[in-house]
Amino acid sequence: MKPLKLFALLLISITTFGQNSPVEHLNRLSIDYDQINKDTWDYIRQASRGKNANKLEKRRSELAATLRKAKYNVSKVPVYQGDNSLKQAYTNYLSLTYNMINNNYKKIVDMEKVAEDSYDAMEAYLLTKERTNKKMDSASAALTAAQDEYVAKHNITLRESSSRISKKLNNAGEVIEYYNKIYLIFFKSNFYEGEMINALSNGSVGDMEQFRQTLELVSKEGTEELKNIGSFKNDNSLKDACFKMLEFYYGEAVRYMPKQIDFYAKKDRFETLTKNMESKKQSQLTQKDVDEYNNAVQEYNAAISEYNETNEYLNKFRTKRHDEFSKTVDSFYKKFM
Repeated sequence: MKPLKLFALLLISITTFGQNSPVEHLNRLSIDYDQINKDTWDYIRQASRGKNANKLEKRRSELAATLRKAKYNVSKVPVYQGDNSLKQAYTNYLSLTYNMINNNYKKIVDMEKVAEDSYDAMEAYLLTKERTNKKMDSASAALTAAQDEYVAKHNITLRESSSRISKKLNNAGEVIEYYNKIYLIFFKSNFYEGEMINALSNGSVGDMEQFRQTLELVSKEGTEELKNIGSFKNDNSLKDACFKMLEFYYGEAVRYMPKQIDFYAKKDRFETLTKNMESKKQSQLTQKDVDEYNNAVQEYNAAISEYNETNEYLNKFRTKRHDEFSKTVDSFYKKFM
């Protein structure tokens, strides 16, 4: 979202500061905007990262109330010398921003609750946030244009503040858009890994293999997508962290999960043969039955050890990569927002 100009007013050709001066008119319209900028920036900064919107409901409501009050205050400012353009620009900005915070972000809170249910749901959730911020950016640009026209018309010189908040607001839209691109690539593989692990926990060999193949495909595709994404202001940290996550997912799907799936196949065979042995009297058992059962026992016991070792390694390395990715996201946001 682009920052509104924070004004320190210097008068060139205006020497009268009475109630009807153009400077006073501008001051009365813009009196609430330092605080609105700060509050809006604080909310967007926190709501833009991951799933935080629901935790910020109180702040969203407070910001909506601030915007509603500011809009009321603007409505009470008289038109200056028959020119309603600047007042209308402030009214339009406040109305749209209020609508985005009060309605669009309320919808975003609802979407957040189901965002992790599927890739499509996450994509819709992130795109809604991105589009909302772009609309707010457009409203800010329109107000800035109206301000520029007004001060030029009335020969007012403005000294723009180079405050940290203004700079960060100006950068926020770009940061969010870049983060969303990379996060969606990460999320797609992360989602299918979660489905694969759920199938693993349920012992469903068919589902395990299906999601393993999907994870192999999407992690490979994601790696190719990342290659086409550049750095952000010469910073590759977020992109590199995502590369490492996808490298883990691909290796998990190709190198390690076939062993885990094989364990469940051996487990199923062992349990089937055990039931077969228990269903027969000893006199009915053939040497083939006994040999098959003994082989199944040996294979299953050997597979248990390998399964546990592989599972322990994957859990440890997965946690390491996730922590690295999360810390990189934190550093990226601190640096650019």
